[in-house]
Amino acid sequence: MIYLSKYVEGMSAFCSDVRSREHVKDLRNDLVNQLQSTNKTVNDNRETDQSEKDTINFSIDELEKKGK
Repeated sequence: MIYLSKYVEGMSAFCSDVRSREHVKDLRNDLVNQLQSTNKTVNDNRETDQSEKDTINFSIDELEKKGK
């Protein structure tokens, strides 16, 4: 009975700790932060792709000018 009481006490403390950390507000903030991070990554990749495309188009233009 004593061992079971100690076990339940430990589990109760653990559950209480987890519950105190996981409120809707905290989950919402975490989700918003992840969304902002993902949007930033997408925008950075889009800018990189556009920059690479511009460089390739410039190179093509230069090659066409040399070929004429």
